[in-house]
Amino acid sequence: MSTDLKTFITNGYYGDFFITAVKTAPDQGTKGISLLIIDRNASGVSSNKINKLGWHASDTAELGFNNVRVPISHLVGIAGEGFRYLMDGLQLERLTAAVHSLATAESAFQYTLDYIAQREAFGKKIQEFQTIRHRIAQMAANIATTKAFVYHCCDLQDQNEYAVQECSIAKLQASELAVNVVNQCLQLFAVMALQKIIKSHVYIAMSVSAPLSEEPQKSCSKLSRK
Repeated sequence: MSTDLKTFITNGYYGDFFITAVKTAPDQGTKGISLLIIDRNASGVSSNKINKLGWHASDTAELGFNNVRVPISHLVGIAGEGFRYLMDGLQLERLTAAVHSLATAESAFQYTLDYIAQREAFGKKIQEFQTIRHRIAQMAANIATTKAFVYHCCDLQDQNEYAVQECSIAKLQASELAVNVVNQCLQLFAVMALQKIIKSHVYIAMSVSAPLSEEPQKSCSKLSRK
């Protein structure tokens, strides 16, 4: 029987089944956590959709479990090994967040390139100003180096390497890149970024979502130094 409240659960609103971490032996700490499959239609299960600033392609919900009965056949793997299973999956979560941030940076960068190629100031295109070209070159270099490392981590993942440190660095570096690139791009748009027709608000939401997801940036920073 499970009674709990879980917040910010991916696919929690539209999902039919939930793989849930449950304390089956509370006195044993992390050794007392098991993974259970819970049917969303089971008695006592409730789901409320969370309206987010960004990340609209993935639904997020608050799940409530009120004395939900779960059959023993719905146990995933071995009882008490749930925490270890979760830790094994975090590497892919970190890598996914890194790819998301990298894509955000690349998209915002290209969107800005298209804008400065058309926008004029003082009789010439914005992209022709030397200071602007320097900033664009620096962003391009940062994106390229981060992309190379993220792709390296993807290759390690494909080879089933348990590259915790590398994936932690990838998430940390890529998420900081996204925030920095979006901030730089907003400055190039200047006051025009305040218009809803400009997608600045979309990139702001996308850039801050990865650093807040799965685990705090400080945790990734500590893991990257191990």
